[in-house]
Amino acid sequence: MSKMRIAVNTLALGASVVAAINLHSTGKTMQAPAAAGAAAAAPAAGAAPAPAAAAPTPAFNSEVMPPTPVAIECILNLAVQYFVVYTALALFRAINQYNGSCGSLIQLANSAATTVNYCPMLAVLFLAVRMRAEQLTQGRTEEFQVPDSMTQTFMRCASWSVLAQVLIVLVVPVFTGELNVPTDEDGNVDLEKVSANLNKNVTTALNAVKWAILVGLYGCTGGVVYGIWAMEAPKQIYPGGTPVVSPAIGATVNLASQFFAVYILQALVKTIVNFQGPTPALTKLSASLNLATYTLNLAPMLSILFIGARMRALSIDPTNGAAQAWAQNCFYLCAFSVLINTLLVVVTPYCSTSIKAVKGDFEGDVKFEGASGPVMYALVSEQNVRFEDAFGNRTDDASMKHFIVLNFLLR
Repeated sequence: MSKMRIAVNTLALGASVVAAINLHSTGKTMQAPAAAGAAAAAPAAGAAPAPAAAAPTPAFNSEVMPPTPVAIECILNLAVQYFVVYTALALFRAINQYNGSCGSLIQLANSAATTVNYCPMLAVLFLAVRMRAEQLTQGRTEEFQVPDSMTQTFMRCASWSVLAQVLIVLVVPVFTGELNVPTDEDGNVDLEKVSANLNKNVTTALNAVKWAILVGLYGCTGGVVYGIWAMEAPKQIYPGGTPVVSPAIGATVNLASQFFAVYILQALVKTIVNFQGPTPALTKLSASLNLATYTLNLAPMLSILFIGARMRALSIDPTNGAAQAWAQNCFYLCAFSVLINTLLVVVTPYCSTSIKAVKGDFEGDVKFEGASGPVMYALVSEQNVRFEDAFGNRTDDASMKHFIVLNFLLR
């Protein structure tokens, strides 16, 4: 079983590297299918020869092949980071089962794994940027320089900021001599816990690098979100003006904004705690935000579902393609269901000292302990509606149910 796990994880890493090489390689005319088609079209013995079919003309060749788009380049960057870290973690665990010699390496890989938690959501956001650009330029993104250079810089900076976090995790043991690098729930190195084993100058330098990375990650992610909304279509393609952002892209940006807003609030709360020390209010808020990140685990997969629907619509009609109205409603219902759940996790503990939010039984689920009466009914009803929206696509009376739930909470 362990050998099979090693093989599977190695195959996953190899496949990601091959995909990256394939996307960066230049296009070549596919001669084999053409030859096969010619053989199939060869006339039988004694039959009159059929007229030769014109060979298909490739859109690009090795000389005029456009470069890999920045969005795809950054997605590949994030994917390689993600799979390298998790493949290393799986390999260390498998080897440790044989001889027990990789305990320290497992701890280091676990610390590195928490730093790549941003990769799926960032990758989906970059994919949304690329799809928006493809729609507005009808595939001629290089010709019209869409997205603009600033948005492309933001994407590169955000993806390299994630890698910088991984490198810090790997560098800290050089100064401390310990492979177990403590990190917080966001994947940031907890320098407060390792400062006892570090020189003061080293601690100051690492703190400066840490905050530079955070500013680069969150600031550039915000710049990418702004770039989606500010992207303009060329007048040659859309003389009537830039079309509105599609519901699929809008819902994806909604989820990405929720995702990173919670992590930004976490970073701000921890900064305040570091400067003025912990207080009961800050401790409670920090615990609520930590649990809120758990409710957002559904965001990357939901976003991929929205993007998939959008890709299907554009494949049918590249100019005005759109999903069915009921499907677009489902996009927003799913996105706002996650938002309502996140807000409940953060706000509900402040409504009563007896109510406490804890992790539920499955991914993205949260339980509320200590609630009773109308509040308990409202919270249970909200959870049922939320998961019907997210998994069952119950759109008939979901809006009314949400309205009833919010009325209960406001009373």
